[in-house]
Amino acid sequence: MGPTVFLSYSRDDQPVAQRIAEALRSGGIEVWLDTSELRGGEAWDRNIRLQIKSCAVFVPIISGRTEQRSEGYFRFEWRLAIERMRHMADGVPFLAPIVVDETSDAHAVVPEEFLRVQWMRLPSGQPTPAFIEQIRRMLAGKPAEAAARLTEPAGRLTESKGALDKPTGGLAEATGRAGEGVAWPAEAVGRSAGAARRPLEAANRAVDKSVAVLAFANLSRDAENEYFSDGISEELLNLLGRIPGVRVAARTSAFYFKGRNATIREIASTLGVAHIVEGSVRRFGSRVRISAKLINAADGFQLWSDSFDRELQDIFVLQDEIASLIAQSLQLKLLGTGRATRVVDPEAHRLVLEGRHFFGLRTAAGFARARQLFEAAAGIDPSFADAHAGLAEVWPMGAWYESVRDFTASQEVMQHAAAEAHRAVELDPTLPEAHAALGLLAYVTRRWGEAERCYLEALRLNPNFATVYHWYAHLLSLQGHLDQALTKLERSFELDPLARSMLIIYASHLNLARRYAAALAVVDRAAALITPDEDNYAALQGPRAFALWSLGRTAEAVGAARLVFRDASWYSPPRWWADEEALFVLRSAGHVEEARERYSRLQSQLPPSGPAHGTLLNAVGRFEDALPYLEHCPQTSLFRLYYHEIWDGVREDPRFQQLLGRLGCEAEYRVARQTLARMLLSAGAGIGAPTETRAASGTGVGTGTGGGTAVS
Repeated sequence: MGPTVFLSYSRDDQPVAQRIAEALRSGGIEVWLDTSELRGGEAWDRNIRLQIKSCAVFVPIISGRTEQRSEGYFRFEWRLAIERMRHMADGVPFLAPIVVDETSDAHAVVPEEFLRVQWMRLPSGQPTPAFIEQIRRMLAGKPAEAAARLTEPAGRLTESKGALDKPTGGLAEATGRAGEGVAWPAEAVGRSAGAARRPLEAANRAVDKSVAVLAFANLSRDAENEYFSDGISEELLNLLGRIPGVRVAARTSAFYFKGRNATIREIASTLGVAHIVEGSVRRFGSRVRISAKLINAADGFQLWSDSFDRELQDIFVLQDEIASLIAQSLQLKLLGTGRATRVVDPEAHRLVLEGRHFFGLRTAAGFARARQLFEAAAGIDPSFADAHAGLAEVWPMGAWYESVRDFTASQEVMQHAAAEAHRAVELDPTLPEAHAALGLLAYVTRRWGEAERCYLEALRLNPNFATVYHWYAHLLSLQGHLDQALTKLERSFELDPLARSMLIIYASHLNLARRYAAALAVVDRAAALITPDEDNYAALQGPRAFALWSLGRTAEAVGAARLVFRDASWYSPPRWWADEEALFVLRSAGHVEEARERYSRLQSQLPPSGPAHGTLLNAVGRFEDALPYLEHCPQTSLFRLYYHEIWDGVREDPRFQQLLGRLGCEAEYRVARQTLARMLLSAGAGIGAPTETRAASGTGVGTGTGGGTAVS
């Protein structure tokens, strides 16, 4: 008897399973398929265990039917297969999940181990010759081919881990046709081995009504006009984002390709869009010339192009005209924004565009420079809503970042920001940035209901506002809704797949949800976009260290934790929660003295009474010493107490419960714990279930005193 394929399926998928089995058998492949109506019992269990233990390839069939069943014999079979994999060498081709309908692996209720391998899609369960060949390769001990297309349906990306992980020069495309999915820049995939696929299905597929606006070329002699040409591109992008029914790639990702040698098809494939807008800007005296063209990424055909000369004070009229022409080419309609009737002071406009550049740097120096530029713009033109919205955003955003570094903004600053936000809305009620600024301000001052209303209004005005989805996710986490927060982060990721700071936050939230393999996949992609000499590097290594430790890869986790402290300056740009995660990993891995020594070095840089002492002290196992500091925990970090395993060892301590009361978050904490319990149960982990590989290897959980991840 030759090697066998074990087909595991829900009873509702039996016709599909039989069809697949028949196709494999006709291809000369032996298949074990049970068609009995009765399952269970000792004899049956022994037979199933024997078949899974002896099969060469295990094929779980995934569908909407399996999604609807939180319990079923097929899930028992899945666990047996995973248990066998624990004894296999890395790289042995054994697991071959199949999806037979439109079920998305971004949300599939499957074990995490399934997400570390290539999935195959067979719409309607119709096997193809390519699918049979893939199984034949696996039976021969070869991995599935990296970029093989297993199906030929229109409008769905069939991606493979190989296609995402394999550097190809230029940009790595997930499929042969541009506009069918999201690939990654070659430099963004080469360092990610064995990454989970769930968070990487960023834009699903390039829908026909999707577009990316690249940074327009600056044709002016003055290099300072670079801010102006970039800003013009961003404003056009934001205008298109307001059109219902169109998906617009966010600025960070669209501008990633500035100065890089990439083709239109490569860019479109990476961003998951069907169309590209590119152009140029030349500023001369009081006039501006803008050339723009809309390109179909699939064939490179120009759908529309034109050049425009206008007075700078009429720039909004011109931008609306260009956006309207692009919308017409996509058979869409640009809604009225009120901008076309406004005349803008050219110098105030230039200052706002430059201010947005510095605001986007997300550094203390960048915030300070942006504030100066927005203030100057508002001084020149007090009726310019964009200038007031910029000021309203930069103050609370700076305060948010400072709170992570243990500093608190003054009440006077927040009042000033509120005045600017309300002024911006008064001047232009249709400006999404103004409502987003009001929401951000409400968030950092703990007016969560108001924050949510403002975020929703900003998203109504601009459904493609990636940053607001990101901010909204933080709010939802704080309210106890981690599942909804992840949905918003996934949406932000779809629109802005190359935004490094968002990827770090996304990975951190996946860690909170115990989705460690998925977190590692995201963090590895971010790592490929961030070089070791960049500011975000330390912030990235914290969630990476924790995910690795949670997956039982202790040596790698310790190495990542030590990279966090390579730059030990607390005053460098946001390290977010990297230090507490790194300290916790070091201590949990047995390097207790090293963890405490590294805390001592950080201690000297912190304000003496700063709340960061509390999270760091708890990370090194000194909860009692941490308590006085934790009473001043910034509300922007409270959600960490709700979900993170770092706190699991002290949750039942009466002093922890009293702390929640003093922080005023008892209700949100209860909702958060219920949400996490429901998420783990849905994923098959359950209450008190061991945490992945770490529990199986005997490594402690929480503060090192427990052996599971009980949710209370």
